[in-house]
Amino acid sequence: MKFIEDVVSGKLILGNYARLAVNRHLADLKNKKWDYVYSEAHANRAFGFISALRHTKGEYAGKRFNIQPFQEFFIKVLFGWQRKEGGRRFRKAYLEIARKNGKTELAAAIAVYCFLCDNETGAEVYTAATTRDQARIAFDTAKVFLKSLKTDSRTFNKLVNVLKYNCNVPSTNSKFEAVSADANTLDGLNPHFAGIDEYHSHKTSDVLEVMETGMGSRTQPLLLITTTAGFNRESPCYQFRKVMVDILEKRKVDESVFPLLFCLDEGDDWQDKKNWTKSNPNLGVTPYISYMDDQFQKALNEGAAKQIQFMTKNLNVWTTTSSVWISNSYIEATRLKLDDDVLYNKKCFAGLDLASTRDIAALVLCFPVQQGIDKPHIKSYFFCPEDNVRERSLSDGVNYIQWAQDGDIVMTDGNVTDYDFIKAKVIELTAKYKIECIAFDRWNASQLVIQLTNDGATMKPFGQGFISMSAPTKEVEKMFLSSEITHDGNPVMEWMMSNVMLRFDPAGNIKIDKAKSTEKVDGPVAMVMAYAQIMVEDRPTIYTSGEREKGLLML
Repeated sequence: MKFIEDVVSGKLILGNYARLAVNRHLADLKNKKWDYVYSEAHANRAFGFISALRHTKGEYAGKRFNIQPFQEFFIKVLFGWQRKEGGRRFRKAYLEIARKNGKTELAAAIAVYCFLCDNETGAEVYTAATTRDQARIAFDTAKVFLKSLKTDSRTFNKLVNVLKYNCNVPSTNSKFEAVSADANTLDGLNPHFAGIDEYHSHKTSDVLEVMETGMGSRTQPLLLITTTAGFNRESPCYQFRKVMVDILEKRKVDESVFPLLFCLDEGDDWQDKKNWTKSNPNLGVTPYISYMDDQFQKALNEGAAKQIQFMTKNLNVWTTTSSVWISNSYIEATRLKLDDDVLYNKKCFAGLDLASTRDIAALVLCFPVQQGIDKPHIKSYFFCPEDNVRERSLSDGVNYIQWAQDGDIVMTDGNVTDYDFIKAKVIELTAKYKIECIAFDRWNASQLVIQLTNDGATMKPFGQGFISMSAPTKEVEKMFLSSEITHDGNPVMEWMMSNVMLRFDPAGNIKIDKAKSTEKVDGPVAMVMAYAQIMVEDRPTIYTSGEREKGLLML
């Protein structure tokens, strides 16, 4: 295969994961003492059928499928490997590649092949997604393939019916449909083939699991997952991806899974165009080089949000948010565990974000530079009602339960925030550290603030507008980017940092936008409020002696 030849010779520059997939195939060909065999006949049969299909869109629409070298490799490996007792070796395949490389058409073509050519009686073939509109993208592409087949071949014209929401082969009682989790149509399915496109957008693994568990009675089922990178490293897709990487790097073994990932390597310069083929093995055919150049120039000209979009969608780099405030590399570089004996009785300032009574509350301590502490240090505490921990873990795929088990988030009893528990925690911390004051959102005050005030805590109301938030938000960003701040590595805080989206006003002021951020950001908000107290302490007063200070926290 040309793809293998180009990879082995170095003609095609690819990332490590794609090269490992090629190496795995070549090593398997030399292994004569196991239960699988590579069949050129099966590989060529699938390749030949898909080659006879016609493209559905763009300048190639209506022309025979112009299978590119990487697609040939994927098709022939997927269908060529057979079990000695019969049936395909691979029951699950994962293809991750940058946008505009034809993955949806390839997935639809493979679905059509399994629908018509596997000789499976009662075959059920599905494109599946969380919404029907998403599921129909690949399904509608497959319908165009089938309509072209009916036009080109009298045999296929008689064999298959193509309807608006269903394609079927009456002679084998087989059907092809788009299904979605939002339509309650997933129970009781018995898939022979299921294709899940853009898995990165799934908040849970429900669709994948229903499809996979429904395949138990099939002799050679195939679950095909195709995706481009996303923004959420806590997503089911990214967790699944880590398993695929483990298989390629031989940390795990699963001979029934075929992973093929086209992406940059760790440390690659995304601005170096020589690296772009790692994510775009089809570069020059699709996407066009001119298209990539245009998108790249926009990324350079339009700032962080466009850069992240280009990296994620055009270079298949998993980023942590759609508009990064502080990138994950800086978060990782500033982790530092300080022992309690170092922090004991040290001065610090706190930020408290109580959020709603049914969600996370955040308490963040910020220790300024002082004896034993070389840089400002962040220490985070999170509280969430137990019922909501379990609900969010199941509904959104966020690792609340694991974080609770590890002690990174505290579960309080019931389904509403236990403010008495938070109060007790504040009192406990006051006995360990010299908490100078606790800043809180003045629009979200509660009885807890009154109770803490009565207990002797210095509570400072803190506005959430641009005037109050901009300066400390910019300063925190600057400190992280220059590695002049450290944090305790709490994974809840790191997850929340990856969720942050900023809002700008016409004057260039910024603040964390809770409404537009991708997920919870209570920790970063509390951190900014806490750090603002250090800024106030360090700022020379503008008031003359004897004049009453007017609440610098209100800024």
